[in-house]
Amino acid sequence: MDTFATTEQIGEHGTAELLFVETWDGLYAPVGLRIPDGPGPFPLILLASGNGGEGVGWIRDALANRGWTMDRLIEAGYACAWIRYRTEVELGYNNGGVLVRDMRQGREMFNRSPLEYEDEIAIIDHFNSDPRFSGVGMIGMSHGGEMVMKICSEYHGAVVGVASEPASHEYLALNPDHTAPMNEETQMRNIEEMQMAEVE
Repeated sequence: MDTFATTEQIGEHGTAELLFVETWDGLYAPVGLRIPDGPGPFPLILLASGNGGEGVGWIRDALANRGWTMDRLIEAGYACAWIRYRTEVELGYNNGGVLVRDMRQGREMFNRSPLEYEDEIAIIDHFNSDPRFSGVGMIGMSHGGEMVMKICSEYHGAVVGVASEPASHEYLALNPDHTAPMNEETQMRNIEEMQMAEVE
């Protein structure tokens, strides 16, 4: 798969490589990569937060304003990258089924569109083939944490995954109660005020 890259200044954090990594269906996911000084190869940690979308602008903002964790990883000898992926589809993981990739008339055909966590798998595959890196791990926050859980349950190309405060209700197939009513306009669940039942 193809990748496009450029280097950008990110304020007090120095420079970062801005890459566009091809996903399974040919779309490009933006990635903001920082690499420590030295010869490498380096272990690489991918950072993901939120339910996707917003593109390269989100990556630039994360590089400029969410640099503390990246700075700590760089100091410890890790390469690290903020990643972005397509927007989450409500219940896509539960209702979409396993992605089947087939061929028709010499071209690839899918039974459904790839989901956001499958974009992260494509990004991991890309970096696993990059000789600058010795392995790829993940840290996911909120929906990014749920993506870590989904990825680790079906894919074995990452060496470690940390789910930080994962928004994992879909992955765990939890049924929300009356605190997550349907939005009448969109017919999607309003999970902003959702509460999960306490266990005894």
